[in-house]
Amino acid sequence: MSIALVASGTLLQMGDGASAEAFTTVPEVTKLQGPSVKFDILDVTSHSSIATGNFREFIPGLSDGDNIAFDLNWKPSNTIHKDLRVGSYARERRNFQVIFPDPDAISPAADTTVVSEAYITQIQPKADIGAVLTASCTLKVTGTPVWS
Repeated sequence: MSIALVASGTLLQMGDGASAEAFTTVPEVTKLQGPSVKFDILDVTSHSSIATGNFREFIPGLSDGDNIAFDLNWKPSNTIHKDLRVGSYARERRNFQVIFPDPDAISPAADTTVVSEAYITQIQPKADIGAVLTASCTLKVTGTPVWS
């Protein structure tokens, strides 16, 4: 039997920056990707390592929290949507959390949450004729995402 979960109910939340930080759900998110992690691969091939099989040798370098990308139904006057836009212009680093629901969990506290410090690096509204006003947004994660 599959252990797959339906993604419905996944939340993206933005922190308020207070010392006892409160998170508010970003409304109308329709797609969400991330956070992911990647790292540089450094070539450490030397004359001695080539002598043992003629293969390059690599080690991992610095880690990169990569991006959180999301699409939403855009309402320019919405308070949270405004905060995203203003935060991007101000180059603010904010805390964001993604809550992945798990209906098999004993309590909502058992849902998987990842908190990441990030900069809002892109808000790209899209207004096609006869379609919903949307925006594609990107958060650049800085530092290590914390999973719980």
